[in-house]
Amino acid sequence: MGYQVGTETVATDVIGAGPNAKHLRTAYMPDHEHHEREVARLYEKSGRHTTYVGDWHTHPNGRLYLSRTDSETLKTISAHSPARLRQPVMAIVSGNPGDWKMAAWQWIPRRVSTLSSAVALEIRTFENA
Repeated sequence: MGYQVGTETVATDVIGAGPNAKHLRTAYMPDHEHHEREVARLYEKSGRHTTYVGDWHTHPNGRLYLSRTDSETLKTISAHSPARLRQPVMAIVSGNPGDWKMAAWQWIPRRVSTLSSAVALEIRTFENA
């Protein structure tokens, strides 16, 4: 969850997999009902400011790259009108325990199958006052 300003995407909240998600060695099936409830809850809680900006998942013991499935998922999100999100972001966390890395990609729909090769990724932490 977050918001987009121009070409910048700001993530404000992360939604977990959900109780009915399926985690397999080379696949992941999300708990769609959980995600829809959480998106709606966080949207209302923010005063309708933050919204769905994309997905994230892990590649445990894997490399930091977008798979063909990941790329197709970004394209599908971009084309899904209820998502109201033409340039979704996908973050991937990969590696091994104690050595995790994170990167993000953003779908750019101007040209067919164009995926940005890099998205500026800055992780900011803050304390709630």
